[in-house]
Amino acid sequence: MKTKSAQTAPCLGGSVPIWRKQKRPPGLVRHQAQTRFRLIDCFSFTTFSSSMSTQISEIRRHTRNTGCMRTPDVDTLQNDPRYRKILELDFSEMTPFVLNNIRGKEKMAVLFMALNLATVIFILVYVVWGITWDHFDGRQVFLQMLAGVLAGSILIIPPHEILHGIAYRLLGARRIRFGVDFQQFIFFVTADRFPISRNELRFLAMTPFTVINAVCIALTATLFTEWALFSATLLLSHNIMCIGDFALTSYANRNTGELYTYDEIEKRKSYFYEKTGVN
Repeated sequence: MKTKSAQTAPCLGGSVPIWRKQKRPPGLVRHQAQTRFRLIDCFSFTTFSSSMSTQISEIRRHTRNTGCMRTPDVDTLQNDPRYRKILELDFSEMTPFVLNNIRGKEKMAVLFMALNLATVIFILVYVVWGITWDHFDGRQVFLQMLAGVLAGSILIIPPHEILHGIAYRLLGARRIRFGVDFQQFIFFVTADRFPISRNELRFLAMTPFTVINAVCIALTATLFTEWALFSATLLLSHNIMCIGDFALTSYANRNTGELYTYDEIEKRKSYFYEKTGVN
């Protein structure tokens, strides 16, 4: 079969062919003979022999350089007049920051309160229903709720922080550190001098909440229905522990400008910048 020669378009990881008027273009689904195929500015998947986190990191660096996602570096944020520092937060001041930003009518603050209230109501209704219809007794209620509180406030901490670390890796960070402040009873993950945008902050903050809730609900609904009270108590305890993640997201949402943030581990501080629009 005679085919027209293919031109190539540069992209991350290699070149992608641009096929025109070809009956059976290799690597693509068959279409009608007159259909024109164009693959422009796409990413080659031949480089996926490396891990997904490495690939996403390469994409992030590529899009920064090409202007698709202009996340400024630390030097730019500090010295460029287009960016203004709006908050310098010491790690020791995290508790007041969280309490200030989890209040009010901002949607993430409201969602945090609503979810926890709904979970409390579910637990109460479930306990009353179970005892009334003799599905379980007071001893079972006590043991499942006690186990749920311990699992949701202590045992869940390592998976929660690991999920934050995975989210950082997916965003391209490498200098990731885990820490704890026993005075404030705060556990945290940070990436040294690695700026992220508002949307990246949302992804980073809400990954553990989303994954743990989804997995726990799915497992309980399909395999462990008799442990529903344990799961509900675990999720209530864990979701309350997510208050810092909701507060960070709420703060980001309250600032409507173009927002960026990064941490400095040695100084134990977080910095928030917004774009002023000044050239």
